[in-house]
Amino acid sequence: MNKLTWTAAAVAAVIGGAIVFASGAVASDAHGKDREHHHVRHHVSHHRGHHFGVLSASGAASLELRKVVVPGSDSGRFNLIARYLAGALISRTVNVGNGSTSGRFAIPAGRLLNIEETAGANTSLSSYSSQIACVVVSGPDTGMVLPVVSGHAERLTAKPGDGYTCTFTNTRKTS
Repeated sequence: MNKLTWTAAAVAAVIGGAIVFASGAVASDAHGKDREHHHVRHHVSHHRGHHFGVLSASGAASLELRKVVVPGSDSGRFNLIARYLAGALISRTVNVGNGSTSGRFAIPAGRLLNIEETAGANTSLSSYSSQIACVVVSGPDTGMVLPVVSGHAERLTAKPGDGYTCTFTNTRKTS
């Protein structure tokens, strides 16, 4: 039985005349894997005649990040990250190995995001050849396959209602 320990926080602020609500949670399971999820929701506001954007459930998509390591017995650990292009974190799953997943989480549609991995504990990315493969698994564009990208990062602009799964595959280089 996996025991999860959750830590959560929520804040509200006025930024440029728009009220912004943000919440975050960290879950730690019995295997020491931490999963952070940050959710941001903007409320519409008018400030000096300017209209600020809205992120709501109707404009949402979803994403799951998966890790595959070749060979499957390899001990490499990785951090799977989704963030806004400007750097604000959406989700980070840390120190995961072969077969791990972030779980599915909400992402904003129409916003350019960075989907990336970094090295986890005792792992060097230079020891692996890496690629990212994303596919739409649910929603209006189900079955659409995005081009496979070599490397550790990809940019993604989600469409409303689509569910994306991106798999990071790291193959151990031989000496």
